[in-house]
Amino acid sequence: TSTDLVHWEEQEVAIPAYQTVNGTYYAMMFSGSAVYDEYNTSGLFSEDADGTVAEGQGIVAILTQPDDAAGGQRQILAYSTDGGDSFTIYGEILAASEDGGLRDREFRDPKVFWEESLGKWLMVVGGGSVRMYSSENLLDWEYLGETGYWGECPDLSAFTVNGEQKYVLVLSPEDKENSHLYNGTSREDTYYPAEYYVVGELDETGLFIGETQLARLSGGIDSYAFQSFNNVPDGKVYGVSWSASWKTVSEYEAYRENYNGGMTVVTELALAEENGEYVLTRYPVAGYESLRSSAPQTAERTVAAGEDALEGMTATVADLEIT
Repeated sequence: TSTDLVHWEEQEVAIPAYQTVNGTYYAMMFSGSAVYDEYNTSGLFSEDADGTVAEGQGIVAILTQPDDAAGGQRQILAYSTDGGDSFTIYGEILAASEDGGLRDREFRDPKVFWEESLGKWLMVVGGGSVRMYSSENLLDWEYLGETGYWGECPDLSAFTVNGEQKYVLVLSPEDKENSHLYNGTSREDTYYPAEYYVVGELDETGLFIGETQLARLSGGIDSYAFQSFNNVPDGKVYGVSWSASWKTVSEYEAYRENYNGGMTVVTELALAEENGEYVLTRYPVAGYESLRSSAPQTAERTVAAGEDALEGMTATVADLEIT
């Protein structure tokens, strides 16, 4: 938990894996997301007189819980009545067989958010083909279709550019044949695994329709599976990535019992239009400035192509701003 997106306090595990609830065994827990069900659309919470959920209630988590006995990867729901400290598992809300009929066993990482223009919850599910669903109560979901893109941990956020609302789908494709087939890329011209984005709109049902070419979000190898925060007080889009990737995770094998990659710094995303094209920018949140105890040293020079800009520099920890 954090109040400034810079200083974080670790809490106890909120949804333990390998537990039995009402006779049903839940094994591993995969990625997912959480929302605040303020007006109790799910009917899972107590309400105050004004129709909003009671204090401490309302947080709903939707995540992937793979179960071979149940057909593979599926989405389950859990809810909290104590402000997110602990969760009660409600159960399966999308079976492995409800993956849009693809039967590809690549059905994970649900990102759920409230879409005000439709008065519905929307869910983006990836792993393989990025699919979408809509719901009025978080429990019953209607399949909307495929977006036409392929990748893990899809994230969908709204931005306003020149008075017009646009949506950006961020996804992290693995280096698989279907990744390139769906995304219109090839191993020769596009590096996977990495984070990419596409700008577009929602149709009348809530299905994302891409309008631009796939563009890379982050240049580093160890930045993967970006996920944004829901219900940010200032309305901006902030998020964080896994500071590893499937290309490099084997390097951690010797100490993965205690370490499985970290998280990147939290960044702010913004959508701009430059020379008739949309550009998604990503910068560390402003709060990191407060961690500097002194003004940074500056060095103004031009670096030629192929030249090592950091030649001769050594540091245990480095904080660099490079344009």
